[in-house]
Amino acid sequence: MSFVSAAASPKTESFVFHASSAISNLFFHGKAELCRAKFGSCFSEEFVEWVRRQGRFPEVVKGRLFNSCRSIEGEFLSRLSKEPAFNGDRIFAVGPLNPIAADRREREDECLEWLDRQPAASVVYVSFGTTTSMSRRQEREIAAGLEESGQRFIWVRREADRCDVFEAREEGEEDMDLAEWEERMKKKGMVIRGWAPQLEILAHPSTAGFLSHCGWNSCMEAMSNGVPILAWPMHSDQPANTVLVTEILGTGLVVREWSESNEVVAAAVVKAAVVRLMAGDEGREIRKKAREVGEELRAAVGVGGSSRREFDSFVAYICRPSDI
Repeated sequence: MSFVSAAASPKTESFVFHASSAISNLFFHGKAELCRAKFGSCFSEEFVEWVRRQGRFPEVVKGRLFNSCRSIEGEFLSRLSKEPAFNGDRIFAVGPLNPIAADRREREDECLEWLDRQPAASVVYVSFGTTTSMSRRQEREIAAGLEESGQRFIWVRREADRCDVFEAREEGEEDMDLAEWEERMKKKGMVIRGWAPQLEILAHPSTAGFLSHCGWNSCMEAMSNGVPILAWPMHSDQPANTVLVTEILGTGLVVREWSESNEVVAAAVVKAAVVRLMAGDEGREIRKKAREVGEELRAAVGVGGSSRREFDSFVAYICRPSDI
């Protein structure tokens, strides 16, 4: 997005859409006290400079839309409205923007059919989004951790997730280990190589947890479906989203702290996190809280809900009679 100056276009009003969370925006604007970890390295210098360039003409911006909801980020949205960088802009929280009732009537997918055969609330969904990479060593630790946990799983393990496209040529034996593991786990889990119908997976009654990088879209999709998150932040806004999910909302657990982002997560850590969520009193309470947050988010976009009202207010504002 780029802006023109108010002088060059005096009748122009711009609205900014934020695809990231309010808490991550607060952190970006220097409110690091919101989070215990130090996140200075999660934004690249190029990204920071790009964001700064977008705000060169703040007088043109009249409002901001967030894919968020007052019920989960009300405090942070209110604080943002007082930030000097936001210049008193109107803030509209209109999320979640993802479909809240995934419809699979016309979709035939092997993984959904597999989920149909599993017990209710018994499967962990594992996916790290489309902008992350992972070494073969780390993949092997995840594989071992999932196996040792004894829990059912769906793992989106794309070739694009690898750090080095030439790695397989040098580590053919290790690739064979993963192939043998995959064959061994066929009765307990499923590996998806390409695109996965994430919304339908998260909405499925057999899905009980989501091992995720904590990208904001994935967070909103999980939370609106009442699915707790095992948080493994990789970069950008994800460490701040992890704090929101685990410390503030109580709808997830941390698998890897951001301060340990350069370390390989051992199989024992993966196993422990999965077992904590899927078994015992702690996991039961987290899953209950996740369901409650899901109900709040779905209510927010329903008739009379807070996000529906704010979207209607936004539409009314931009459709008002011109006074210039």
